[in-house]
Amino acid sequence: MPPQSKKNNLISEALFRPLEKKRYSDQIADLIQDKILRDNLEIGTGLPSEKGLALEFQVSRTVIREALRILEVSGLVTIKKGPTGGIFVADVYHKPITNSIHNLITSGRVTINHLFDVRLLIEPHIAMEAALHAKYEDMQAPRVSRGFLSPS
Repeated sequence: MPPQSKKNNLISEALFRPLEKKRYSDQIADLIQDKILRDNLEIGTGLPSEKGLALEFQVSRTVIREALRILEVSGLVTIKKGPTGGIFVADVYHKPITNSIHNLITSGRVTINHLFDVRLLIEPHIAMEAALHAKYEDMQAPRVSRGFLSPS
């Protein structure tokens, strides 16, 4: 138990870590990301405009643009220009991983054989987990949709 001062019955050791010194754009990107994921916003849901976000967060539009770039690169939003444009929730979460794998392959650090080796390690576990957690309907739906069995 941490030592306590007898005078005020206070804990004398630090309980909290120092605050992180993060750029406003990083903090705003984190807040928007939390909102998208925690509220489970549907793909295509429109977010406020740059101007609206700048007013809400009380920062410049440049800071908002940087935060949106962070979210776009991570695959959480898409930004469309023009009269029907805006900022929309996206579902391309795989984009950063895809880009990283592409760069590793292009640089020669990873080969196709490496990727096959990884698949051989991962896929049996995925299949086992899917089988363990599948419901009857889950087991029937793929067969019917592929024409292997006719619906009963």
